[in-house]
Amino acid sequence: SHDRDSPPGPYSLVLGLVHTKAEVKRMTKADIVEQIVIAIGPRVDKDDCVPVIDAFLGSVRDALATGDSIQLRGFGTFEVRRRRARQGRNPRSGKPVAIPVRYVPVFRPSKHFRRLVERGHGSALTGERTSAVENP
Repeated sequence: SHDRDSPPGPYSLVLGLVHTKAEVKRMTKADIVEQIVIAIGPRVDKDDCVPVIDAFLGSVRDALATGDSIQLRGFGTFEVRRRRARQGRNPRSGKPVAIPVRYVPVFRPSKHFRRLVERGHGSALTGERTSAVENP
């Protein structure tokens, strides 16, 4: 388990794995840049980090837009899935509505990443904080 007063591991800061359920927040790109700058230290500043993050996100966007997938070992896979055409209902009128085929981006986490998340959140019900990176 993770002591509240001890510093979290370097990846737990970047991945945001040391929050209890009540403390979970949505991280923005600016927050991610800040966490990377903290994790790497004085060798890099925000101005160096932002173009790297932008290029990574652009690569993911471009690959998915062309139907490719991106596999990051130990993290997961970004891919496009085809949602079949189906019959739906208009909630106001109740009339049937044809919903066409569509393609949606999805993220499929690796087994390792799922275990990290499970360990990081497994103690959320008891209120105990855990760093999944420090307790493999």
